[in-house]
Amino acid sequence: MSVPPLLLGAALLFWGWQTGFWAAAVPLALALESPRLFSRRWEVSREGFDRVVDLCGWGFVALAVFLYFTRERTAASMLAVAWIPLCYGPLLAVQLYSAQGKVEYGSLFLFFRNKPWGSGPGHSIDLGYPYLALCLFCAAAANVRTPGYYLGLCALCGWALWPSRPKGAAAAAWAALLAAAGLLGWAGQAGLHGLQGALEQKAQDWVFGSYAAGFDPWQSRTAIGRMGELKQSGGIRLRVRPAPGQRPPALLRQAAYDFYFDRQWSARGRASRSVPSPREGVWSLGPESGAGEEVSISASLPRGQGLLSLPRGAFRVEELLAGGLSRGGLGAVMVEDGPSLAQYRAAFVPGADFDLPPGPEDLALPRAEKGLFLRLARELGLGRLAPGAAAAKVSRFFADGFRYSLYQERGGARPLEDFLLRTRAGHCEHFATATVLLLRAAGVPARYAAGYSVQEYSRLEKAYVARGRHAHAWSEAYLDGRWQDLDTTPSTWLELERQRAPRGEGLRDAWAWLSHRFARWRWSRDRGPAGNWLAWLLAPLLLILAWRLRGLAGAARQSGPGSSAPGRERPGLDSELYGVERRLAERGLGRRPYETWTAWAARISPQLEGERARRLAAAAALHSRYRFDPAGLDAEGRAALRREAAALESG
Repeated sequence: MSVPPLLLGAALLFWGWQTGFWAAAVPLALALESPRLFSRRWEVSREGFDRVVDLCGWGFVALAVFLYFTRERTAASMLAVAWIPLCYGPLLAVQLYSAQGKVEYGSLFLFFRNKPWGSGPGHSIDLGYPYLALCLFCAAAANVRTPGYYLGLCALCGWALWPSRPKGAAAAAWAALLAAAGLLGWAGQAGLHGLQGALEQKAQDWVFGSYAAGFDPWQSRTAIGRMGELKQSGGIRLRVRPAPGQRPPALLRQAAYDFYFDRQWSARGRASRSVPSPREGVWSLGPESGAGEEVSISASLPRGQGLLSLPRGAFRVEELLAGGLSRGGLGAVMVEDGPSLAQYRAAFVPGADFDLPPGPEDLALPRAEKGLFLRLARELGLGRLAPGAAAAKVSRFFADGFRYSLYQERGGARPLEDFLLRTRAGHCEHFATATVLLLRAAGVPARYAAGYSVQEYSRLEKAYVARGRHAHAWSEAYLDGRWQDLDTTPSTWLELERQRAPRGEGLRDAWAWLSHRFARWRWSRDRGPAGNWLAWLLAPLLLILAWRLRGLAGAARQSGPGSSAPGRERPGLDSELYGVERRLAERGLGRRPYETWTAWAARISPQLEGERARRLAAAAALHSRYRFDPAGLDAEGRAALRREAAALESG
């Protein structure tokens, strides 16, 4: 069954509306609908269809390669999908203007080429409806989540289904059922979208816990109290290059939190704000300072979004091309619409503070642990000390008798109490959480910070690197009128982590270095003369496409044996069925220009006697194989064609 009139054009206009590719959608829609206005058709050989399919395929490959090297990975994938209707539109146009009206499977799939089950009229397909579905699917690649897409999708689907509605069904009732199905589909997709988000979050929490490649700016679920050994990745998360003659900041923060409940830290009641950008690639985080240090950082941003790792006192970010930056109330800087590989330079003043001043929430203690920390603060005499002296005594408290451990014993319902009073062993989340709450019990505002510790230098990278196992948590205390980092985790944790490095990490680092170098070149704004090689790559691809198209004009000819290209013998031109067709044309039963031989035989069979109709159908099938199948007919099939044609002539 053919596609209803104007439906393909409407689908292409819908695709152009959603993707913004109007310049391609309008002429392509006209090209695919215009065959209905003209009766002239051309017989395209199987070889011609093969070349058109190859042309479209190579065109799509060239487009995908170009997008890969000029766009961010996710954007390149979406754009490649969005352009598919344009790449394969010529194939459908050739089918619509051909006398066959269909494309053989052997042309579409290399596996079927030169196979008997991939050739012939019985092994072909009308690409109208598959192309319609392709347009609707590729329109979704624009990711415009508005009711307009869904309404247009429902309207086009209803248009396509209208010719197939049950006979005798009332049009109003059928339309009402279609509308009800559309409403149910809308509700279902909304529910599935919410379920997908919830499952993705659960899966991330289950697999990565609090040691994911990036932190959540609003909450951090700790591993405090989790039984067993914590496994952390050795994959490189950050590459840090300080200015010549300087050392990198020891801590790079991604997020800070002020509310603790049930082993989870959250950032409560602190609205985010946009970060101003005075010029392209430059973002202002705080008051400009002439005297400061700089550090270059490279980090992956999945889907172009994530948190920046920044040193304390960062007042400016440079060389970061992104759609926007926003800063949370507690200092987390979030990237929107950025590259997959973020390469930026942070200017900072060591020890400076541009975070919001403390509030009541920075002194709050959780109800379950309040008694424990107030009692411990009294025992240590923290309440009688100034904030700076209290912080120093808390640091000495954790340095005396506490040790770092990634193995958690089975404890009770209060893991912080076990850590402080019984095991006196834990990882950075234990130390950071206990330090923040103990400082608050002493009347010192404090927050929980998460990010990376930068200590390891890589000779291969010629930079400091932070691995997944270098993800770290520490406390921030408000001392002397500014926020200051206070890390009470024993320094031995870095050596213990290094000893846990798996074998073969050097090989993985080498591969990571190569991948990073390629990514740096890909996202560099100035690739230099070597970056122009892409144009030299596309040039021969275009020449290959032109060569594959060569001879297509010779393959297409008007129907009939007399219009073959001079100087080139085409198979099947001596078929006896041409004479039968001329005799039947004299009776008004001739083949129409756009009709295939088998379709012609099926159309006129009711006007022939039963035996003649059977012979004509058999002769048409043999003729099509003889004329278009690369394998042709064997001696027996050729004799059968002569026999059937002779019987039709004599009758």
